[in-house]
Order: sequence, then C-alpha cells, then structure tokens
Amino acid sequence: KEVQLEAEEVVTNHLKRIHAYLKPGDFMPATSKYKDVSALDASVIIPVGFRPGFIGTAIESIQAQTIRAIEAIIVVNGGKDDPTIPVVKRYMKGGALYNPEKPEVRLLVIDINSIGLCINLGVNMARGKYYVQLDSDDRLNPDAVKKILDAFNSYRNIGIVIGSYEVWEQSENGTPRK
Repeated sequence: KEVQLEAEEVVTNHLKRIHAYLKPGDFMPATSKYKDVSALDASVIIPVGFRPGFIGTAIESIQAQTIRAIEAIIVVNGGKDDPTIPVVKRYMKGGALYNPEKPEVRLLVIDINSIGLCINLGVNMARGKYYVQLDSDDRLNPDAVKKILDAFNSYRNIGIVIGSYEVWEQSENGTPRK
C-alpha cells in the first residue's frame, strides 16, 4: 500500500509540473466528434504473459459482473507457446468452462512483451463503448464495471475513471484476507 501511495504522489506531482493535473471534481470538456457505434457497454482488457495460475480468476471476475453487456479481451504477450493460452481457451466457445450466458472471452496472442501494446491492440478490437484495464493477477468486485459506467454517465465531461482497490494477502491456511 505504501508503494502505491508513493506512486500516486509521484504521478500527481508530475501532472502538476506539466500543467495537466485536474483536481477531483474538475473535468475537461468533452471534444469527441465521433459517433458511438459500440455493440457493448464495456470491454475489459487484460494484458498477460506467462500467468496461467492467475488468469482464470480474473476472467471469472469479469464474467460475474452485474452488467452483462461486456466482453473480456485477453491479450497474451508471450507468443504461441505461452501456458496462459490453454487456460483462456477453457472459457471460450468449445472450452470446458464456456458458458454462452456469460460475457464472451476473446483472445489475441502476440510475441512482444509490452503492456502498452497489449492494451492498444485490445482497444482496437474492443466492441465496448468504454474499456476497463485489469491486471491478470487481479479480480473485479461484481459491481466494479457498473460503478465505472455510472461514474462516466454521471458527468458529461469526464475522460477517465480510476478505481480504487483493496490489497488482499493469503493467510497461512491459503484463504484470502484483507
């Protein structure tokens, strides 16, 4: 938690130095000239490489969202032999954990380890009006996407929503704890 707070302070100070800082409640006016042609409310993009032990929990947290008009886009950056791929495919059509009633899981595989590239490629294939970035070793609370969309829809001139998080640790018996 201390490291995260320090990182937030560094970013805030940087934004102030370059005159790009907006105080909470201050918003820049929206200037988009593009018509919304989105098929879904949101796309959740996960850049991931060599994380087969984590990705299932992240996908399941997307599929458990209270908002159903979403999709999961998993961008695997470890190439065709990345062991994360078979785990993701279990949630896709034909996979053992596939459920047509749950948000669709889409997969893109690249062999360049770049989180920024993964997010950009995910955004390019996204069908959602908004996108949510999720780390492969994290999970969303069931109402997380709803809260993000509510924030966007509450303010006309908002450009980004940054969510909060809770740090959980694994106890001695293997169960998570705050």
